Amino acid sequence: VVGGIGLIGARLYDGDRAFDPGTMERMGELAPVDRAAPAFHLLDQRGDSLSLERFRGRPLFVSFAFAHCQTVCPTVVREILAVQASAQPRPAVVIITLDPWRDNPARLAAISAAWEMGEDAFLLSGDVASVERTLDSWQVQRTRDDATGEIQHQALVHLIDSAGVVAFTIGGYRPDLERALEALRLR
Repeated sequence: VVGGIGLIGARLYDGDRAFDPGTMERMGELAPVDRAAPAFHLLDQRGDSLSLERFRGRPLFVSFAFAHCQTVCPTVVREILAVQASAQPRPAVVIITLDPWRDNPARLAAISAAWEMGEDAFLLSGDVASVERTLDSWQVQRTRDDATGEIQHQALVHLIDSAGVVAFTIGGYRPDLERALEALRLR
């Protein structure tokens, strides 16, 4: 745990079903989404401005997590990074914080180090209003308890194709991520 990261856990949901980080249930059948990925323009853990356009021409995993979560968020991040490490071609990874109040740009380097994010994985944040607009544009369902900072949200991962289209939205379970990446290759 780096500098207070991990103080408050989260409850994450797949629709109406609570995720159990110990079992990481499969999400079911893979169904194509085929809609334009919403734009984002936020700061990464290196202090650089990052947008969706940077990833044109290659696959990209986009997901949402926050550092104070000690349950599903770090598990989903690990699952995505494991798939990234073994995939060819190697997709980029973008994790957008759900908690810009605490996961502010100054803390991103420590969080990404704690999550062992490599060179081609990016943790994004910014001012609260910009992050909230981004989360809304991605239709991220979430509830934040202002008293505790606990955030309830869905544990979803979006696989974006080389043209910037959301090809699939899946749960953060490694076999489903691998299956979506393979299906993207076959399209």
